[in-house]
Amino acid sequence: MNLSAGRFLVPSRYEGNLYTAKFVQLFERVAERLGAQVVYCDDVSADDLPADCPFVMALKPVQWGYSEGFRGMLTLPSRIRVFGLWDDVHQGTRGTKLFHRDRRVLVRFFRRCDTILCTYQSPFLRWYPRYADKFVHFPFFFASADFLPVPFNTTPMSKCILSGAMNKFYPFRAVAAKNPDVVVLPHPGYDRVPARDPSKTFGSTYVRELAKYRCAVTCSAVINYTVAKYMELPAAGCLLLATHTPDLHLLGFEDRVNYLRVDEETFDTTLAEVLARPAAYEPIRKAGFELVRARHSDLQRADELERLIRERCAVPIA
Repeated sequence: MNLSAGRFLVPSRYEGNLYTAKFVQLFERVAERLGAQVVYCDDVSADDLPADCPFVMALKPVQWGYSEGFRGMLTLPSRIRVFGLWDDVHQGTRGTKLFHRDRRVLVRFFRRCDTILCTYQSPFLRWYPRYADKFVHFPFFFASADFLPVPFNTTPMSKCILSGAMNKFYPFRAVAAKNPDVVVLPHPGYDRVPARDPSKTFGSTYVRELAKYRCAVTCSAVINYTVAKYMELPAAGCLLLATHTPDLHLLGFEDRVNYLRVDEETFDTTLAEVLARPAAYEPIRKAGFELVRARHSDLQRADELERLIRERCAVPIA
């Protein structure tokens, strides 16, 4: 089987998108290893692919609010293995009732996929148990090019940084933001062209901003999934204060070993304790940094993705 004839498909709407850039870079890394290609497009059919194409790997071909296009992927012949990678599949669930049509479209794609990769496990299996046999947990990750050059800060500021969107999906963040020891980094918005200056919220500048602070706080949202910040914040050297999610143990996180579990009732007390006795929590901060840098970068995910494609296409590494 000729893996170099495989194609990694990225919807054209994501070209230049700052939020999906690390997924595209991951595709490019694995495609280079396989001799395959990354293609931006709005649809694909068998006629668009090499005659011996063994697989396509699509990045969120349909997504809530974007359920048009890529219908040709549904009719690809069974000889082509279809992989789909998603980081948001909560349409039609709590807080997103308006996207019920998108949910029906999404399920059609799940039926055609041979393998469904998703960044969170517990919510996916709760919402789509019918597709458990196709599911592969593919957690979020940080971009090594941005994070690895930033060393562990041994003299951080005694403050807690809060980054990320502030809306109804993240009610805990609004509570945390009221604490006087929390520094809020404004979110630039989700538009393709950020509504605010994105310079401090993307790339190496974002990492260096995070690394200034002793600790950072995030939450799992109302739908209880493990967002990318669970990996990014400790990767920058921050002591992670975060709400619990069912997937955390799968990622290697242990309360008071490499992160601190908090909620709306315990956050203020926990943060005060950390800032009053920083030396006592330094081993936890360092353990979180080491865990995430060892297990959750794009380098590890590239290895995992290449291995998965080879296994499903029955082409071992030479």
